[in-house]
Amino acid sequence: MPQPIILALDTSTQACSVAINNAQGKVFHKDVMTPQSHANQILDMIQTLMSDAEVKPNELDILAYGQGPGAFTGIRIAAGVIQGLAFGWDKPVIGLSSLSSIAKSIIQLNIQKFQNYERVEWISLVDARMKEVYWQAGIHLKNDWQESEIEMLPAGEFLRRLEAKVKAFHQNSLTTSTDKKALVICGDIEKEYPQAIEMLAAYTGQNSDISWFPSLPSAQAMLELARLKQGEVQTTCEALPTPLYLRNHVADTIAEREAKKLAKSNLS
Repeated sequence: MPQPIILALDTSTQACSVAINNAQGKVFHKDVMTPQSHANQILDMIQTLMSDAEVKPNELDILAYGQGPGAFTGIRIAAGVIQGLAFGWDKPVIGLSSLSSIAKSIIQLNIQKFQNYERVEWISLVDARMKEVYWQAGIHLKNDWQESEIEMLPAGEFLRRLEAKVKAFHQNSLTTSTDKKALVICGDIEKEYPQAIEMLAAYTGQNSDISWFPSLPSAQAMLELARLKQGEVQTTCEALPTPLYLRNHVADTIAEREAKKLAKSNLS
């Protein structure tokens, strides 16, 4: 059975990521760090990669995009671009977790390290700003990929939960020899939460079953996730591509900012 031809993109962080596979299964991808200029780059990147892969719009089977969570503007760009392409080319769409793509990418890139494990547990973490962290966990098995619901955790809770998970996994690995498991922790938290990286350093190392990988969402990994989730693909008549918002209040309106200023002045 031939592989579906998929175009995938993610703009949820400072990285702009696009990938496509052709009918022979060869993957073409490009990842560039373009803070605040995704909208200026994404269409040219798509056009270039489709030309390199020699794939025409009518030959595409699925359009995949990172729903987020992530930067407010970035996830809107991805959803908007995919929506436009889906309408213009009459193609079905699938929205994927940007966090899940980070973990999938790390495991794919380090397959030799993890191929002998029966089970690879993963935790994907992205800085949500405002002292909060996006958290998603899951399990990679040889023929399965499992994901938890995505959460947005306050910094304190995130740090406590991460340390508890790592300590429990480490203790279990010392007492259990029959179940070969690994734990992958990945994401972009190293700058805002150095204390978490310092904690992880005590449990990670060359011979440890626990690993930390700094990384960002990957459109290339989304190609594989889209193949695994083909049953979730929808046409634009069934559902429009939409970004995933976990924070209800993204920014104050002008009126709200003025009200806050007035409240502060009244208190002074």
